[in-house]
Amino acid sequence: MRIGIDVGGTNTDAVLIDGDTVLAEVKAATSPNVTSGIVEALRGLRARHTFDPADVRAVMIGTTHFINAITEAQRLAPTAALRLGLPATAALPPFCDWPRRLVDAVRGRAHLCHGGHEFDGRTIAPIDRNEILRAVEDMAAHGVRSVAVSSVFSPVNAAMEQEAAAIVTEQLPDVHVSLSHEIGRMGLLERENATIINACLRELAEQICDGLSGALTGEGFTGALFLSQNDGTLMDVEYARQYPVATFASGPTNSMRGAAFLSGLDTCAVVDVGGTTTDVGVLQGGFPREATTEVSVGGVRTNFRMPDVLSVGIGGGSRVRADTAAPAVGPDSVGYRLRQEALVFGGATLTATDLAVAAGMADIGDRSAVAGLDRATVRAGLDHIAAETVRIVDRMRTSARSAGRARRRREHSVARRAAGCPGGAPAGAVRRGQRDRRGDRAGRRRGGPHLLRRPRAPADRARRGQGRGGPARDGRGRGPAHGRGGGRRGGADRLPAGQRDPDPGAGGRRPGPRRAAGRGTRADGRPRVSTVLTAADLPDLVCGAALLGTGGGGDPQIGRTLVAQALGDGAITLVTPDELADDDLVIPTALMGAPSVLLERLPRGTEPVEALRRLERHIGRPATATMPIESGGINSTIPLLVAAQLGLPVVDADGMGRAFPELQMETFAVYGVDGSPLAIADEHGHTALVETGADNRKMERFARAITVRMGGVGYIAEYAMTGAQVKRTAIAGTLSLALRLGRTLRVARERHRDPIAVLAEVLPDTPYRHGRALFTGKVVDVDRRTEDGFTRGLARIAAFEGDATCEITFQNEYLVARVDGRVVALVPDLVTALHLETGEPITAEALRFGQRVCVFGIATPDIMRTPEALAVFGPAAFGLTETFVPVERLAEPVGGAA
Repeated sequence: MRIGIDVGGTNTDAVLIDGDTVLAEVKAATSPNVTSGIVEALRGLRARHTFDPADVRAVMIGTTHFINAITEAQRLAPTAALRLGLPATAALPPFCDWPRRLVDAVRGRAHLCHGGHEFDGRTIAPIDRNEILRAVEDMAAHGVRSVAVSSVFSPVNAAMEQEAAAIVTEQLPDVHVSLSHEIGRMGLLERENATIINACLRELAEQICDGLSGALTGEGFTGALFLSQNDGTLMDVEYARQYPVATFASGPTNSMRGAAFLSGLDTCAVVDVGGTTTDVGVLQGGFPREATTEVSVGGVRTNFRMPDVLSVGIGGGSRVRADTAAPAVGPDSVGYRLRQEALVFGGATLTATDLAVAAGMADIGDRSAVAGLDRATVRAGLDHIAAETVRIVDRMRTSARSAGRARRRREHSVARRAAGCPGGAPAGAVRRGQRDRRGDRAGRRRGGPHLLRRPRAPADRARRGQGRGGPARDGRGRGPAHGRGGGRRGGADRLPAGQRDPDPGAGGRRPGPRRAAGRGTRADGRPRVSTVLTAADLPDLVCGAALLGTGGGGDPQIGRTLVAQALGDGAITLVTPDELADDDLVIPTALMGAPSVLLERLPRGTEPVEALRRLERHIGRPATATMPIESGGINSTIPLLVAAQLGLPVVDADGMGRAFPELQMETFAVYGVDGSPLAIADEHGHTALVETGADNRKMERFARAITVRMGGVGYIAEYAMTGAQVKRTAIAGTLSLALRLGRTLRVARERHRDPIAVLAEVLPDTPYRHGRALFTGKVVDVDRRTEDGFTRGLARIAAFEGDATCEITFQNEYLVARVDGRVVALVPDLVTALHLETGEPITAEALRFGQRVCVFGIATPDIMRTPEALAVFGPAAFGLTETFVPVERLAEPVGGAA
C-alpha cells in the first residue's frame, strides 16, 4: 500500500492506494500548521479504512511549506549571495531585483568577486581566494547561515563555483551552500535568484523534512517518505533537504499526474479546476511539459524548471453575471467562501457551482435552491465555461490533433472538480500515491526493487537539452541595476510636485512623461520644450522599444533596470532633433555584440560612458547630447544610462527605426554620415578606436572583431555628428513612439482588451502606418547559435489549426517571415514575435520551444525604403534572394493567420 497527500491552500487531500485501487480518500481543511494537517489526514484515512501503518510502503507528499515561506517572507534563513564575475556584472549585483520585504526577510548580503567565464570558455578573471575569504568573514560577522554561489556561464563550466563553495565550507562548515549551476539554466540573474531562494529555504527544509519524518514515525509509518517536485517526479527526503526549490510547482504537476493515472491517458491536456481559476497543463508521456519562459516566485524572476501551465479566471466559486445578453462567468470569485456564498449553500451569489448543480452535473448542497434558475441562463453560463476551457486548451496544444478529445468532451462540467466539491478521488493526492512509472522502469533495469531513482539536480536535465548552440542557447537574465547616477540636467527640468498631468490612457495608475520647459533657448532664439523621462516611464518605454527592435538590440529588461538604478529619483531630458542647434555635437552610444552573451556576462555599468569619453577626447570637444543608433532592447536604453550618469540630454530619434545587426545599416550612413571614428570599451577598462573614414562596412568588420575578443559584447560610441546632420538623417520620435506603444500594450491588458488587436489599431496613426498579425501558433523548433559576434538562427512556428508553419530567420533581429515558404514580411519592414496572451515582444535570444506567439508585421518608415536605404539594409544585405515588397502589399497569409 501507498499513501498520497496533496496539501493545497484550501484543502488537504489524502488517498490510500493498493496497487491501482483507491482504498480510501479524505478531504480536510488545510491547517495553518501544515504538518499537523497531514497527521489529521492520515488519521482520517485510518478512520475510513482499517490498515496497519507498517504495511504502507511509501508516503508521497506534495507540500506548500516552501512556496508559502517565500510568499509570506517568513521562516527564511539569513542568506548571502557570492557571485564570481568581476570586473563584469557589477552594474546588477545579487538581490538587485528582489522586493525589499524579501531582502529584509533573508537579511541579504551581496558579495561580488573576480571570476567567471566568457562565452567561449576563456576566464573573465582568475578566482581570488583572498577576496572570497574577505567575503566569508563578512558573512560570519553578519550571522549568515546559507550561501548561494553563482558564476558567469557556470552551466557550461562550473569549476569556479565549486572552488568557491569549497572555500566557504572550509571556513564555515555549518553553513548551507547552494550552487547556481545545479539549480537554474542560462541567464545569470534569474539563475542566481533561484539559487538564493533555494539557499534561504535550506534551513527550513531541514526542519520540515525532520518534522514530516517524525510525524510519520509517530503515527507508526515505517515506509519511505517522498516529496513531489516540479517536473512531476518524486524526490527522497535527502534530496528535498538540498533542493527545496524543486517543490514549488508540486500542486499543478501532481494534479496532472493524478489525472493521467485516473484517466489512463499519458499524453493529453489536463484541466484542473479550483475555486477561483482553472489551470491547464499538458502531459507528455505521463509527465508535465516544462515551461519555456522565466517564472516569478514571490516577485522574484527565476528560471528553474517549472511546468507549463496557463490559467483562466473560472472556477467553482466564479461569480455568474446573468443580467447581460450573454451570461459571463468569472474572473471574480467567492473563492474559499463558496460554502457560505453559493446559492446551493444558502448564500446569495450565483456561482459556477450553482450552474453545475442546476444542470444535474453535480450533487452538492441544496439542489432546490437553484431549481428556479432560468434554464437558458444555466445553459448559456455552462457554454461560456466550456468555450473558455476549450480556448485555453487550444492555446496549450502543439498540434491540431492534440486537442481533439477536449473538443469532443465539451459537455463535461468544469465545476464538478471545484475546490471543496466531491466527485471522485482527488487527482493530486492520487498522483502522489501512485508509483512513478518512469522510476519503476529504471529500478527494474537495475535489477533492484521498484523504487524511484534518485532525481538529478534541477539543472542537470536542463543541460542535457541545450544542444550544440553553446552557452547562449537558452535562458534570460533580468533585474534592476546597481548604483545611482546624477540625472543632473534632467533633474533640473522636473516640474514642481502636483503639476504633472496623469497619462490619460493609463487609468490613473502610472503617469506618463512630462513636457517641461527646457534649458533656455536654442541658438536660433526658439525656446526648448523637452520631454522628461523618469524611472516610472521605463517599463513602457522598453516594451515599446523591444517591439520596434524586431527581436534584437539585447534584453530590454537589463537595459531598463540599469537605467532605473542609475537614475534613481532623477529624470532624463529627451529633446527632438529640431531642438538641436546646427553645430551641436551628438554622439550616439550603444551595445555591440551577441545579445545572448549579455544574458550571462552582465555589464560593469560604466562601459558606454568610457567609450563616449574616449571619442570626445579624440574629437577634442564634449558631446552636447547622446542618442540611440537603433530602436530595440538594450540599445534604446544605453543612451539613457549615459544620460543618467553624465546629465546629458538624449535626442528622441535613432538611425534605424528598428534594430539591425550591423553598424553600417544606419540611415546616418545611407545619407552621408561617417560612422568612424568609433570608440569601443569593455568591462576591464580597455578601449579601442577604429578609424576607417567613409568605409562604414569596414568599420563594422573591425569593431566586430574587437568585440569578439572582448568576450562577445562591447560598448560603443560612433557616428558623431552635428545637430544639422541629425535633422537630415535621423528617424525622429522613435523613443517617444516606443513609450506610446508600450503604454498602449499595458493599458490594453489592464482593460482586458486584446493587446495585439489594439496594436494594429494604433500603428496607422504613426510614421509606421501599418501593422497586422501574420501568423499565430506555437514555437516548435529554434536553431540558435552564436558566431562571428552575432546570434543567428531559424525559428519554426506551427499553426494551432491545420498544418501551416511559419519560419522566421534571424541575425540578432528577425529578418524575414515565411508562411509555408511564402514571404509575408521582409527586412527592412519589421517582423516581431509577440506573446499571444500579453502582446509582450519576445527577443530572438528568448524565443524557445513551446511559446504561444503571434508573428506581427509592421511597415517601416519611408526613409528606410528609398533605393539608397535598401542598398544598405534591404534583403540582399543579408544574403536573401527575395526582392523587397512592403508588408502592406503582400498577399494576406493563409493557414495560421490571426
